[in-house]
Amino acid sequence: MLFTKSRTIKVVEYTRGSVTTSHARLTPTGIHSDFHFNGWRLAQGVAMTICSRHINQPEYWFYHISSLLSLSNLIDSHQPNVRIKSSRISSLRDFSRTSRIGEMSQGLVYLYMQNTGFPYVNDFHFFCYNNQITIPYLAPTPDFVCQDRNLANQICLVESKGKETISSGGVKVKLAKAINQCVSGESIINASGNYNVIKYLGFCSEWSDENDPIDSVLHFVDPDEEVRQQETNSAPMRFHYAAWFYMIGDFENAQKLVRGEKINLNEKYFQKHTVIDKKKYWILQRFPYNLESNLQRYLYYYILEEFLFFHPAGITIGISDEIIERLISQNYKEISEIIFSNESIENFEFFSDGTLIIKPVKNE
Repeated sequence: MLFTKSRTIKVVEYTRGSVTTSHARLTPTGIHSDFHFNGWRLAQGVAMTICSRHINQPEYWFYHISSLLSLSNLIDSHQPNVRIKSSRISSLRDFSRTSRIGEMSQGLVYLYMQNTGFPYVNDFHFFCYNNQITIPYLAPTPDFVCQDRNLANQICLVESKGKETISSGGVKVKLAKAINQCVSGESIINASGNYNVIKYLGFCSEWSDENDPIDSVLHFVDPDEEVRQQETNSAPMRFHYAAWFYMIGDFENAQKLVRGEKINLNEKYFQKHTVIDKKKYWILQRFPYNLESNLQRYLYYYILEEFLFFHPAGITIGISDEIIERLISQNYKEISEIIFSNESIENFEFFSDGTLIIKPVKNE
């Protein structure tokens, strides 16, 4: 069962010099409010980060399902500061334990970036491959390419690290590695001539368990960069929505968005509903045919029927009609003029990219 009540995590930013200078003590800078989220939002963040890696490979869809199922019982249900459940995490083997921490950390950073003005988040390798940007062999790379709502060619790179408070390795070391990966990614992207990296951030999510007196903390460093000439480029935004369509199993529309083609929303699988303030959303009613046929072939359909967090019979997901109209018409610039906010209310989770989760109201 996903946790439904809000959780918080402390957010601490550090100066670049204190992160990158040997023997210097980490120096916090500025004041940041605690970041609030819940299980529905974290599940969406984890799912989207996994899906964004494999948009061209439908066979990997089952991996993101298994990751979502394992997320539901990893979070402690009592403390307001988000904590991992010691009994659950300790039962995992070292590799699985590290993988779960890494996935949760990436999902958390995905949500944080959406909440700070970057609604469109791409996997770095997928972004480069589909923009014909060559990544040198063994070059360090960050996790994400992020784009703001203006669809600018000025982009932000993000690397997410994760650790438990009880694990070896300091926060400073992880932040320094994250910045190095972003610097390498900046060189790779800027060399292509089509995009300018004007911002990069290194994160380290430090997770406590319910028995730890220390709170979980989201650490990050945000070096200042020079702002360069801005142009419009829709690719990062299209790749972002391609990951959303991949997540629901609509692999055909995912590929169309990657190729820059207009989508075709099949109303057999969606219904348009007025949600709040007369805003209309397309709500998933049943899985697309190509997904159902693949699932039946692999005998996995029963997993969705019973467990999938956005199953149409229970919790489901949707996307704004305004977004769909512009993806169909390919009026991408108009998407930058539509303002969506991150908001959590009783029956709905709204995201800044115009997607939503509709959830049943249950006690935790």
